[in-house]
Amino acid sequence: MGIPLKTITRDGRVVEDKMMDDTSVIANIGDKGIMIVTGCSHAGIVNIVKHSIELTGIKKIKAIIGGLHLIEAPIERIKKTVEALSKHDIDLISAGH
Repeated sequence: MGIPLKTITRDGRVVEDKMMDDTSVIANIGDKGIMIVTGCSHAGIVNIVKHSIELTGIKKIKAIIGGLHLIEAPIERIKKTVEALSKHDIDLISAGH
């Protein structure tokens, strides 16, 4: 579940922006797990975590550092995000916006 974003095409149409260029970095730090460094998490931090685990095959998350893009999110979305993240083995979350 990402955030609903729109973009304007070259011909002036307003369309859904799936943020295919949203970027995160995953670092395997050995037996400590993976560290995920995010930009803005427009794709949704839960989606980023799931994708990181799929890519690496490592379920242990040492840290998530970066923007989670939840500053203006409705409280219900924040609660769902916290609930989803709490199902993972995460040592540290250092969240920006």
